[in-house]
Amino acid sequence: MEKGAFATTTILDQVCNVDIDGCTAVMETYGGQLRRESLCKADYNKGNPVVENLFTALIAYRPLYAAGCMKANNGNYCFVDAVTNTDSPEDLFIYSLPLGTRLPGGARPT
Repeated sequence: MEKGAFATTTILDQVCNVDIDGCTAVMETYGGQLRRESLCKADYNKGNPVVENLFTALIAYRPLYAAGCMKANNGNYCFVDAVTNTDSPEDLFIYSLPLGTRLPGGARPT
């Protein structure tokens, strides 16, 4: 395994070893609080990109976790395989779809 793949796998081993239900509840709570009148509701309603991006990241926590922690039949994290796949760099874009990004035109992930 390459050094970068090893380091990323080591990080994912830690990231994926959490109470997903508890963490999801916390992230969803923060997402709801973010839109409170006393906090960032005005900025959210005005389309402030910092607030919108934070809200999106908070509510996308669970699908990002699920995608990032998925393992292939060979036991490798699929995300690590995508990061290290120099033949198909567009594979990595799949992992940002829950954040509202789009695949680049003509992308053909493997």
